[in-house]
Amino acid sequence: MRRDIRIINAVVYVISAALLLLGVIFYRQPLLTVLLMMVILLLPLSFFITSKTIQLVEIDVAYNGGNITAGQTANFEFSVKNPSVFPLLNCCARFGIGNTLYRSIENEMVFPAEARKTITIKVPVETSKAGLVRVDFKTIEVNDFLNIMSFTLPFVKSIEIPVLPEEKEIVMPELKKVTVEAEEISTGDEGELTRDVKQVREYRPGDRLRDIHWKLSAKSDEFIVKEYEHAKDLYYMILPEFEYMYLKEDLENFYALGRNLIKGKESFRVALAGADESQIEIERVESIEDLQTVIFRIYELYAGLMPGKASGAYDLFARQFPDMYGVIRLHGGRIIAEEVMEEY
Repeated sequence: MRRDIRIINAVVYVISAALLLLGVIFYRQPLLTVLLMMVILLLPLSFFITSKTIQLVEIDVAYNGGNITAGQTANFEFSVKNPSVFPLLNCCARFGIGNTLYRSIENEMVFPAEARKTITIKVPVETSKAGLVRVDFKTIEVNDFLNIMSFTLPFVKSIEIPVLPEEKEIVMPELKKVTVEAEEISTGDEGELTRDVKQVREYRPGDRLRDIHWKLSAKSDEFIVKEYEHAKDLYYMILPEFEYMYLKEDLENFYALGRNLIKGKESFRVALAGADESQIEIERVESIEDLQTVIFRIYELYAGLMPGKASGAYDLFARQFPDMYGVIRLHGGRIIAEEVMEEY
């Protein structure tokens, strides 16, 4: 616990005590003597009671409101329990409040800790943009009854308020499902990419080892390679390419596009650049809950995106999936449904 003296208040208090002392010396009045003694005794008593009471106070903060949409107001609860018979009237909580995708600002809240009582304060948070709103509490500062000394205690606690993009209507572009020669292709469930063997042939330099038909090769004196039918168009692939300047528009377009696809009973994939931008993460979306989960993952991955910066999702995706076509790009506040990926 850190203690700091409020210089101005302390000087005023000392001057008041000095004036009372002069009054006692010159006028020799018993009442002035009593007042002087009270002034002298109140100071350590105020410090002692405040320092002991503050250690008994219990403070908590919580948010149970669930997801909200940008533009709505969220309310978190700040509760203070003081089991002592002494109240603390001059309390101040210092915290930072901001969006993981945008700047954080410092704030403070003044509250009382009433004697033998628990109070709960609803604190409104205005949301203007999508993102994960974080409220990070740092310290609690309490002044003694004479407002001369402040006691600062650490109060490290955070709450997160998920804020979804504002819902808007968009004109759906003509979309194509992806065609890919992927690194890993599975067979089976509807919506998964499949490969059908077209024929087998002798091994040629440059053929991939994973395409070798090992059973047939074991029966012959040379390697036999499987040739496949071309990959089939089976699902939509969305590639968000976030840039700080267009974050709001791209998030709203992504949310609207996803909701429209789900409404049309279409499942789709979302390609996200990992936190270290070394690999693409592919997320499958089949429901609104899946879509919201992906949005919150976006908030995590792009929390460090700074003004004037853009993610490297496009280049990373092009390197990892050079043969994939029909990707739906979200870039510069636009939905780009191009058949073949091109440089920009």
